Amino acid sequence: MTVKQTVEITNKLGMHARPAMKLFELMQGFDAEVLL
Repeated sequence: MTVKQTVEITNKLGMHARPAMKLFELMQGFDAEVLL
């Protein structure tokens, strides 16, 4: 099964380092390709 989702960060400043790292760590638990 393939699932595709596009998410847009609407903060003018984008995603900061700590939240980006948390997202990265969360995605490590999945068999997924994530592009930031």
